[in-house]
Amino acid sequence: MAIVVIHGESDWSDYLAGYDVVQCRLNQTKWLVQDNQVWAFSENRRIQVEAVLWRLGAVRPEPHQQRLLALLDFAAIPCVNPTNVLLACYDRLAMLAMLKRLGLPVLPQIISLGDGMIERIQPDLPVVAKIGSYHAGYGKMRIQTAEQWAEFCDLSFVSPDYCSSEPYIEYVRDIRCLLVGDQVWAMQRRSSGWRANVATNAYQLIEPPAEILEYSQRVMQQLKADILGIDFIEDQQGTFWVLECNEIPGLAGFPEAARALLAARLLNKL
Repeated sequence: MAIVVIHGESDWSDYLAGYDVVQCRLNQTKWLVQDNQVWAFSENRRIQVEAVLWRLGAVRPEPHQQRLLALLDFAAIPCVNPTNVLLACYDRLAMLAMLKRLGLPVLPQIISLGDGMIERIQPDLPVVAKIGSYHAGYGKMRIQTAEQWAEFCDLSFVSPDYCSSEPYIEYVRDIRCLLVGDQVWAMQRRSSGWRANVATNAYQLIEPPAEILEYSQRVMQQLKADILGIDFIEDQQGTFWVLECNEIPGLAGFPEAARALLAARLLNKL
């Protein structure tokens, strides 16, 4: 039996000592449930699945991924994060709706769904426009002129997904709160561009501000997750805005203890 790591970092076997750890990519793996057992078939190898560490992030929900999560849920395979958490956060719009229900400060959104709907929008520029549910800076652009907005509208025509826009904030700080169980770290990030989480070239671990610590713990308690990364920006007036809740946060720049704790949470489910 093996612990299957879906995408993600290549050295999880260092944190899961004593177990057979197999790295799998979804587009190269097939699955079978039979006699209350789960089997993965990858690169001519037949793997009996004992648990799953899901590290596939920065994607939009795809039917194949959703079906696989349902399969793992049906078979009661231990999974980190739990399958319900992964499903709750994959779709960005559903994730933002959850954050609003929990009382977190979500930026105002204009959302269009259906052919031609985006052409009815004349946003107050500048805005950040996004197509669909991609995380990690994918599928979005900063729009500062009417010409750029028109180009974005043309580009969105090729996607059947929804489009959204939110005010562009000249932020003072970009902060990610990383939660693993009861442990919390906060990281302040900078990059050479306007997206602090893309090509990050400066980061610093800080004490999490009390306000966003409370927000982050509220989400963690609601989802009963093993790990979350919750991103905030602070505007010129000192107001914190939540950008997203990431169920597969990157761990670069955070203490090695975060990975060890995450591995321990998976092992505790076996």
